[in-house]
Amino acid sequence: MFEVGSGQFGVVLEGRWREWKVAVKMVKEECMSEEEFKEEAKIMM
Repeated sequence: MFEVGSGQFGVVLEGRWREWKVAVKMVKEECMSEEEFKEEAKIMM
């Protein structure tokens, strides 16, 4: 995996899952509550 971008909320990495390219978002714990994380995950699905 390699870093695609970063900001105050975390880092986005490019990776692979099976044969697909995927984005992996790693959020800093102190920047987002568990509920906010779940809401964002719903949007991405």
